[in-house]
Amino acid sequence: MKNFLAGLGARERLLLIAGGGLLALILLYGLAWRPLSEHVGQLRATVTEQQALETWMQGAVDEVKRLRGTQGANRAERQSLLSLADRTARQSGIGPAVRRVEPEGTDKVRLQIEQAPFDDMMAWIESLVSQYQVHIDTVTVESRDQPGVVNARIILQAPNT
Repeated sequence: MKNFLAGLGARERLLLIAGGGLLALILLYGLAWRPLSEHVGQLRATVTEQQALETWMQGAVDEVKRLRGTQGANRAERQSLLSLADRTARQSGIGPAVRRVEPEGTDKVRLQIEQAPFDDMMAWIESLVSQYQVHIDTVTVESRDQPGVVNARIILQAPNT
């Protein structure tokens, strides 16, 4: 290679070196810089889209929380916790097992349930919590001789207290 360069004139050598340098720059740009900058641009666009999606989702979460809270609170506000517990127990099928429903203070209700199907009682409790945002203060469950049948003492607390 040295012999080849030595055999060229000064102008030819300068032209060959400058052309080689220019070719190296073009290859560096075409094979490295341009693909890298395009990928960075795509990533920036993706980040912007993801940030917009996150903002929208946060707004949707806030809206769902607001709607869930007002839905249950409005239902519970329309009636007392005492009547809500009694009515929903009858609707769920455990009404005959409810022996006593009595207020405990201004925001709690004590229930005594005897010979109730455990699964039905738990479904009733779940509906109170999910649909009416009633809080379960205390639950004491005793098994009976018959499988799947229980006695229970439950203290319910009104929402937002």
